[in-house]
Amino acid sequence: MEWRPRVPIDPVFLKTNSNVTVREGGRAELPCTIQHLGTKKVAWRHVDKDRFVTIGKHPWSPEDDVKIHHIKHREDLDDWTLVLPKVKKTDAGLYECQLTASAGFHTMVRLNVV
Repeated sequence: MEWRPRVPIDPVFLKTNSNVTVREGGRAELPCTIQHLGTKKVAWRHVDKDRFVTIGKHPWSPEDDVKIHHIKHREDLDDWTLVLPKVKKTDAGLYECQLTASAGFHTMVRLNVV
């Protein structure tokens, strides 16, 4: 058996729901599914407010009422769902799921609060 070096594979964001609508006070789950994440970290950002919400599995700020639901389906497939347990009108807007160490790797989800 001949040894071959592993060729790095770029991460891929798989198609998920990019538009989520939730009643005020309800629970919002914003999906982000990534294949070939490798050792990179995932961050969620509220684009309209230009602020990070989470880095990895942790809220960016202690006063943020958010959680990350992380599921590793197999070695090369991860779900990083941003969970907002009690949505407020001010939570509405565009969110970005991105890789912290790789420019240009991101996907967007719009949260509508009614």
